[in-house]
Amino acid sequence: MLALRAVTVHAPEQPNGDRCRKDEAAHPCRLHRWGRRVLERRGLTDEQVQTLIAGGTVALR
Repeated sequence: MLALRAVTVHAPEQPNGDRCRKDEAAHPCRLHRWGRRVLERRGLTDEQVQTLIAGGTVALR
């Protein structure tokens, strides 16, 4: 859950997407990268991560 929260909170700022919305660091910031890495190690694909960010659900292995 913390990794998913890090990915959603530290999303790219709109409209250009080159800065983190939360801490204004270059995107992807350190916490966004950490969250993605944890979710990937859990076995989630990029598509599944995007589904979770959008509020959907995915089946975990």
